[in-house]
Amino acid sequence: TNDQPEPQSPEKTGARSLLTHYSLLITLFFVVAFFWEAAFLQKTFFFQDIGIQNYPCRHFYAEQWKEGRWPLWCPDVLGGFPLFAEGQSGAAYPPNLLLYPWLKTWVAMNFSIVLHYLLAAAGMFLLMRRWVSAWPAALSAICYSLNGWMVSHLVHVNAVSAAAWMPWVFYLLEKGRAIPKEVRNPNDEKEPLPHSHTPALPYLFLFALAPVMPFLSRHVHVVLLFSV
Repeated sequence: TNDQPEPQSPEKTGARSLLTHYSLLITLFFVVAFFWEAAFLQKTFFFQDIGIQNYPCRHFYAEQWKEGRWPLWCPDVLGGFPLFAEGQSGAAYPPNLLLYPWLKTWVAMNFSIVLHYLLAAAGMFLLMRRWVSAWPAALSAICYSLNGWMVSHLVHVNAVSAAAWMPWVFYLLEKGRAIPKEVRNPNDEKEPLPHSHTPALPYLFLFALAPVMPFLSRHVHVVLLFSV
């Protein structure tokens, strides 16, 4: 007996791909609409931990980068503070390095926060799309990116940054281990699969790198949550 599913027609495949793209775009639009004032720079986040800790620390290291200096030590906190080593400001986090040295601090803060909610939504959508149809995947993505924990922890910028990578870690793992049956069984006498169906080694490589991003965002609690 042949346990392999029958191949879909190009029309069905194209319609499925189009529906996936549309539902993903609608999901991301929903997230942007939720944060539209920040996304379009009408307002900024400046309350609780953001105003007390995150904004001042990020502004300091942004100014240090702009002046060509490593933000190793902040002399403005008590008798001095090892800003880079302490880590919560995310001075070595790649998305921060792409935003803060080049933009005004409040603009970079807005874009960073909104982009990580978008990252969380896109990652959860792609992960769930492997198991369910497009609209349930979209609902899962919205529920994950805008759930109570994610929104209430907005003031903990590095926590949201770390959590945004969680679905990507599992998505890349799933993509990397999704090896067709014919490839997993070397004794199978069936014809070799096309190159596009070979094991997705690049996904495994990215899976090995993906957990580094939450570590660099420097919120250990979230990293430990999905490491367990």
